[in-house]
Amino acid sequence: MNLDWDVVQTWALDALPAVGWAVAIGLIGLLIGIVGARLFRRWVGTWSQPLGPGRANLLGKLAGYAFFVLTVAWTLNAAGLPLSGMLGWVAGAAGIAGVAIGFASQTSASNVISGLFLLGERPFEEGDFVIIGGTAGQVLAVELLSVKLRTFDNLFVRVPNETAMKSTITNISRFKIRRIDLILRFPPDAPLERVKQTLDRTADATPYILTQPAPSVLFSGFADGMVELQLSAWASAEAFGETRGKWVVELLAAINKAGLTLVGGSRAVRLVGPAPQAASAPPEPPPEPPAELPH
Repeated sequence: MNLDWDVVQTWALDALPAVGWAVAIGLIGLLIGIVGARLFRRWVGTWSQPLGPGRANLLGKLAGYAFFVLTVAWTLNAAGLPLSGMLGWVAGAAGIAGVAIGFASQTSASNVISGLFLLGERPFEEGDFVIIGGTAGQVLAVELLSVKLRTFDNLFVRVPNETAMKSTITNISRFKIRRIDLILRFPPDAPLERVKQTLDRTADATPYILTQPAPSVLFSGFADGMVELQLSAWASAEAFGETRGKWVVELLAAINKAGLTLVGGSRAVRLVGPAPQAASAPPEPPPEPPAELPH
């Protein structure tokens, strides 16, 4: 079959303006879609900030994607490309690859759905300190597929939303104050009333320990023939780690100064609850409610 190059050249010259016009519209539409999607995403994110950083970020992304898709559809229509024919072609291609993509996207879809539930339930916000499935850290971002954490030793951890949804989540910084619990062991013949007075004075003298709720010294039980006392005090969540460290130092100094004796070796003093810098240990269950010492 011989081609008539004169006919081909004439057809190309006739089609060149239409092709050029379609390419120009496509480039302009692509530019408008990219820039407009970013601006629209930023505007929606700013407008939805009262809903929380996580929700604002998600709504901004969804708005940006929607704006881009609509802009592309408008561009194709303006360039003279029939959307109905393209949609039919896309549907046919999707039907061929649908099975493979469906199997590959099951995890992603589950993470997206779990992310929407997390954003709806709001167990934490960006900036909170949390423990998710044994991993502790600060929430950097809550996204469609995962939660980004920065651990206390400055490591980046990505937790899939599905994993977070199935795990126990402990929000360390949700409330403004936290309770510090210490377990001390004394010999059975220790003067418990003097012990209680000494510990009360130490709590009152330690900076950042709150007076309300008031510190308490409670009888926790017997262990290995020794008396266990639980010391409880409240501190602001922001200064929790510093306050607990200072309180332990003050307690040991006051106990030695009062001539009291701690027993139990390495278990003479025990911290109860999740440590502020333990990045891999899950929180311990709360102890049984102890009984108050008699006055």
